[in-house]
Amino acid sequence: MKPLLRLVDANLNRASEGLRVVEDVSRFILNDRELFLKLRDLRHSLMQKCAVLGDDLLRQREVEKDVGAEHQSSEVDDLASVVRANFRRVEQSLRVMEEVARTPAFPLPGEAFSQMRFLSYELEKELWSSLKRKEKKNKLYGLYAILDVGLLEGRDEVEIAQKLILGGARAVQLRDKLHSPREVLNTAQRLREVCQDALFIVNDFLDVAEIADADGLHVGQDDISPSACRGLLSTDKILGLSTHSISEVEEAKEVDYIAVGSIFASSLKKGKVVEPLFIQRAKKLTSLPLVAIGGIDTTNISQVVECGADAVAVGSAILREANVEEATRRLVEMMEETKVGPSGSREQDLEQT
Repeated sequence: MKPLLRLVDANLNRASEGLRVVEDVSRFILNDRELFLKLRDLRHSLMQKCAVLGDDLLRQREVEKDVGAEHQSSEVDDLASVVRANFRRVEQSLRVMEEVARTPAFPLPGEAFSQMRFLSYELEKELWSSLKRKEKKNKLYGLYAILDVGLLEGRDEVEIAQKLILGGARAVQLRDKLHSPREVLNTAQRLREVCQDALFIVNDFLDVAEIADADGLHVGQDDISPSACRGLLSTDKILGLSTHSISEVEEAKEVDYIAVGSIFASSLKKGKVVEPLFIQRAKKLTSLPLVAIGGIDTTNISQVVECGADAVAVGSAILREANVEEATRRLVEMMEETKVGPSGSREQDLEQT
């Protein structure tokens, strides 16, 4: 019995430590109260389940005799990797405890640990998806390129996307009003491969965004509602919504960013022109990233940035130029020059928001 208690003690510590890590990520990084409470309850349930063992666990602890105590943790790439690594600790520890609890005369039911293990699988997916979605949302700044197939005049979508990214575009949205869903999917799958250094967003086609594993979906006021999209879209993908009035900004729910416009008259975005000051008004009503769109080019992009747009969507001003990469780079440079104050330091570092 004593060796089994030592085994349980080690795995209980490992599981509770791993749960505390992911619990704090949900609390302090994501500010997700519901998820935080789920993880906290799981940790408390685990500790309470083992409380029947009392002081016997501590009596059998022998850290100095642990032949695996010198194990070094491997480096991880990002916070999402930290989360996955700690959930692995939790799940593996629960499996060990589950098997130990199945031995004769052990005073704990193995089924309880099995249930906790399967719950941790579900919570891992939920937390990982939320983190990935937050990472993508935080990349919504800078130039947001609209790859409108109707403006390409026979040029290859992938080649143009590569030039947009080389020019400094932070996001590329596929907008195709000309082709069938099957053809749009084919284009999206090709673009997914080249959009490794930029967010890849699909306009309108939820099924295409899912199948092509895009980073997100963008919809308009007349498309499927954001709530319906959110229910069908993978939880790690971001969702954007076009808005054209203050009331639409106020009513925007279950989305990760809002496109506002048309800021200026545009051949692509028909309808009312709201002008740059609309951005300032919208920012007072929402904490979501704002993407300005509509008629933006070299003559007015600085004005849009000065009004507080987090990102600027541009289509025809780039795609109608002979040198797409250079046209993109010029707009990016103008945005960056506008955000540099008199002292030479950035007035706002959007990457840290």
